[in-house]
Amino acid sequence: MPSIAPKPCHDIALVAAINADQQLLLLKRAEQQHCGALWSLPGGKVEKEEPPLTAAQRELLEETGLQSNDWHHLGEQRYDYQDRTLHFHIYRCQINSDQRAPHHCTEQPAWVSIEQLIHHPMPEANQTMMPLILPFLTSQGLA
Repeated sequence: MPSIAPKPCHDIALVAAINADQQLLLLKRAEQQHCGALWSLPGGKVEKEEPPLTAAQRELLEETGLQSNDWHHLGEQRYDYQDRTLHFHIYRCQINSDQRAPHHCTEQPAWVSIEQLIHHPMPEANQTMMPLILPFLTSQGLA
């Protein structure tokens, strides 16, 4: 019986960037990417020996040009796709009002309210994280 190679597992840092209006930043993935044409949180692979928070901060800056000094770890989740397993490190950050517009985005950006999320289809893995993030999209969540 042939041996089955294990699926690759990648550590991924994801950022729930929230602005002063309690809107969440989403990026539309390019068609040719994994889960292409869907909306996703900014983020990407954690480099070897890189702390996940550092990866989250780097990815937010690289993908959007935005920065924050207000970071909070929301949790970790694993998600199994057919061809890979992803281990997500999920962070929330507050974006200051002087940085309202992402610039030099690698993907199409959108600030969305909790009511608008339904109009931005996401990969299944991102959908499973929403219970960690949704409480921060209301004024009560930022208290």
